[in-house]
Amino acid sequence: MNVLLVYNPYAGHGRAQKILPEVEARFLEKDIEFELRTTDYHEHGIGIVKEADFSRYDGIVAAGGDGTLFEVINGYFQNPATVKIPIGVLPIGTENAFARDLKLYNDHWQDAIDIVALQQP
Repeated sequence: MNVLLVYNPYAGHGRAQKILPEVEARFLEKDIEFELRTTDYHEHGIGIVKEADFSRYDGIVAAGGDGTLFEVINGYFQNPATVKIPIGVLPIGTENAFARDLKLYNDHWQDAIDIVALQQP
């Protein structure tokens, strides 16, 4: 499996930057290949996903909070690709309201990666 990992290092008041090595290790442990793209400014995630070649990936993972997920979804629907791929959520932001509704909590972000690993490419 190969995913586009859209990672907001500023999420969770900068906590996301600190746990990035753990996140990368967990993806590798689960045999998930990933292309890491970090967001550097507001709405950068939109451009990353809008310009992505979806045929190269089995899915997209939005790593951050609700804002990161919002950007990924907006870029997804602006992408001209005819092939559509699933979007996963790695809740490492401050609020994570969407992920919380799915019973994914930021203190158990590893569970979200485990769910991605269960998907068939």
